[in-house]
Amino acid sequence: MHPTIRVASAPARYGTYFFAVLAVAVSIVTITRDGVSVAVAALPYVWLVFWAVFMLWWMPRLTIAPDKITVRNMIFSWIVPWERYTGARLNLGLILETRDVDIRASAARPRTGIRNMKAQYGPLQLPHIDEEVPSQLLDLDSSQTAELLRMYYERHLEAGLTDTTAKVERKLNTAPLLALLVLLLATFIPRF
Repeated sequence: MHPTIRVASAPARYGTYFFAVLAVAVSIVTITRDGVSVAVAALPYVWLVFWAVFMLWWMPRLTIAPDKITVRNMIFSWIVPWERYTGARLNLGLILETRDVDIRASAARPRTGIRNMKAQYGPLQLPHIDEEVPSQLLDLDSSQTAELLRMYYERHLEAGLTDTTAKVERKLNTAPLLALLVLLLATFIPRF
């Protein structure tokens, strides 16, 4: 029907890569200069900072598929069937409106900085979406994402695909929360 679009912030992804390299470098320097005993006590704090960066910058993602919308925020992921989707509004970012609950999509950030200065020339256009490619990763702001959602919703309505039993699902992102628990427990390891 049409390709799956994944929306995520490119600057946030580059920043996460930078902090990952920085955390690895600090870990290597700490282990080689101060020894394992100091590293065991100090490195959980370094990785807690990286965990926070990862959760804020890497985790948010919005996936627009032919059959559903998936919103992944820091703590929860939401699966929204097109039958439950009613629209999107902009309020310091993108908010998906459904028949059940409104969901903030952190991946579609509001216009800021340079993007906001370009607003005087009108709304930013959507990049070209190649219909032959099954999946694409795009860096879109909230207004572009709202426009893309509108286009996909219209296509879904034209196709006439309906599943009246579909519900909005909310899932806990357990893997990063378990990583946080391990890091927090590691901060209590005494120095030998």
